[in-house]
Amino acid sequence: MLKGLQALLSSGILLDPLVLLGLVLGSVFYFELSDEQITAIYFDYRFYALAFIISLIYNFVVRPVYRRGGMSIDTKRTMSNVVLSCLKFVLSSLLMMAFISFWSFGGDDTEDYQSVENFEQQLKQ
Repeated sequence: MLKGLQALLSSGILLDPLVLLGLVLGSVFYFELSDEQITAIYFDYRFYALAFIISLIYNFVVRPVYRRGGMSIDTKRTMSNVVLSCLKFVLSSLLMMAFISFWSFGGDDTEDYQSVENFEQQLKQ
């Protein structure tokens, strides 16, 4: 497991701006929204359209791929980068929520186990 984590950190994938944006978005979704709201967002086509537009703007403005000679943009290769960036954005947000959920220990925020008596009463119910 440590070798896999080391490989992830040394690969540099976490420095990709769209992966970082997906990680931040996944964290915000996990901590601020309910399960139903998260499900509604990921089943809505507008979320994917927004991810596609963000990756389109990023790849055509910040990281275009030029043809040999550097005079014009290679639209086929840049569009393939747009699709890959969109996938990285969406998958990193999903995997960030899964990662946080994996490391969260304990129960709901609504449960009150501050004392042993409260815990015993909750167990009896």
